[in-house]
Amino acid sequence: MPVSAGMPVTQAMLRRAPLFQPGQMVRMVAKGQGFAVSTEAPALTAGAEGELVHARTVAGQLVSGVAQAGGAVCLHY
Repeated sequence: MPVSAGMPVTQAMLRRAPLFQPGQMVRMVAKGQGFAVSTEAPALTAGAEGELVHARTVAGQLVSGVAQAGGAVCLHY
């Protein structure tokens, strides 16, 4: 949406910068009660901190998680 002179900029008009782009390798971290495991996988979607993103594991499984600072994706089980 273009912004005209004198038009207020609202929060809804802003986007956070993505931490990674589709195809970029991201660290997938799965956490649960008493365990944490991680692996790397290519991102299928771009992701800014706090956004839901998707990646595909080496085994071909589609996973979703929340983008974290530093480019990690957190999965909760």
